[in-house]
Amino acid sequence: MASLLSNQNAFRRLTERAADIGGGSYLFWGPKGLGKMEAAVEFAKSLECLKKTPCLNCRSCVDIDKRIHPDVLIVEPKIGESGEEKEIGIGEVRRIKHFLSFFPQSGSYKIVVVDKADRLTEEAQNSFLKILEEPKGRAILILVAANPGRLLETILSRLFPVKFKTWPREEIYRLLKGKGADEKTAHVAARKAMGRPALAEEMLSDPHDDEQEAIFELIDKSAAGRFVFVEEILKNEKGNEDLLDAGLFLFRDMLLLKLGLNDLVVNVNFREKAEKAAAKYEAGKIPDIIRSILKTSIILKDTNANSRLALENLMLQI
Repeated sequence: MASLLSNQNAFRRLTERAADIGGGSYLFWGPKGLGKMEAAVEFAKSLECLKKTPCLNCRSCVDIDKRIHPDVLIVEPKIGESGEEKEIGIGEVRRIKHFLSFFPQSGSYKIVVVDKADRLTEEAQNSFLKILEEPKGRAILILVAANPGRLLETILSRLFPVKFKTWPREEIYRLLKGKGADEKTAHVAARKAMGRPALAEEMLSDPHDDEQEAIFELIDKSAAGRFVFVEEILKNEKGNEDLLDAGLFLFRDMLLLKLGLNDLVVNVNFREKAEKAAAKYEAGKIPDIIRSILKTSIILKDTNANSRLALENLMLQI
């Protein structure tokens, strides 16, 4: 999919900056689904490409794609037995230090990309800080994060920030149509993706209907049932974010239906259920719930606050 490369001027400025200072440390940040990791890999290719541009087919570019380039190390969270993403521990930071202790073998730089760097443990972050404080010659460090608020301020202060912005809905619609999506599917996915093209593409094969169904079930639960629900979703941190997104959209749709703005509803395939759910609330209550969902999302994404307490407080509002 399109990524930072869609803005050639910004991409060129990045590569020129790296060349000027002989390396550098970067933070690629913004909401999930914007192509940050794809852009980081393309950036690595542009620096190591044998043709001095990401040609995508030279030996260097191909090796980076295959994760076998001797001068490019990509670190990602490991996946647990139940499918959850684990934190990135100090062992991975030690691997980075060892990798950077050698000179480039075939490329111009030693490049490290840390995907979902906001999952670095506090111990790992403190160790990584030492790498930033004592940079090696011709080393490029790229941290990719959706929630940079989870990173230490001392780390953030040493990174050159590259912010990824959401896309206009019309651009995502055209992207999906270009990939063969029918008009209705493209419109619905473009709306639900909230400016995130990667999420919109994902919805072509998985419309995320399970999360919407879970929110409808939650609305019908008793207070005790909602607290049991919290126990279930705490087992899957990624699920927290998906459910909060789904809840935000559904309560937004419920408010629009209350106001008679039916044409603005996103989850058109759940309109009947949304109308029934909206009837259980006064119109003035729904904006309060939307604000509570947004507040909870910020707490879970950008702070180290107690996830259970934040979710339980939200349950009291719904």
